[in-house]
Amino acid sequence: MKKLIGSELAAVAAMVLALGLAACGTEPEEEEEHHEPHEVELVMGSTVLASYEVDETTWEGSLEVDAGAETGQIEVRFLDDEGDELHFEDEDEPVYLEVDVADAAIAEFVLSAPGAFTGTFRGKTAGQTGVTIKLMHGELGQGHPDLQTTPLQATVNAGG
Repeated sequence: MKKLIGSELAAVAAMVLALGLAACGTEPEEEEEHHEPHEVELVMGSTVLASYEVDETTWEGSLEVDAGAETGQIEVRFLDDEGDELHFEDEDEPVYLEVDVADAAIAEFVLSAPGAFTGTFRGKTAGQTGVTIKLMHGELGQGHPDLQTTPLQATVNAGG
């Protein structure tokens, strides 16, 4: 390996100093702005089936359906700290919804379209499972969660 001596060492030092000064003179990058949901609601028609408090990480309410049946259309709403619904159309990157059901043998949540904020809850077989809501940010299927709820209790009753 060749040793740095004299003018070579001075040139490297000058380059490091110039890069350091250039970095100090630049404006810091603005942090990427995300909407900050404070509450999540699962709404069917005009009825709130369940609501999630982000700061408390707790759900109030539940999902329930009979085996072999499905609910009506459920809308997943994200609310700000004043209770107003957040809209994500103006985001730089796509924002979409993912819903995970812990036990897919018991139930499934079927989105109206990939990433849509609406869908139906289908009962497959009697039992209980958890449903986790994720507000995703980035390309569909490759994003990262901006918000992930704790599991909501979901019950599938034996069909009658």
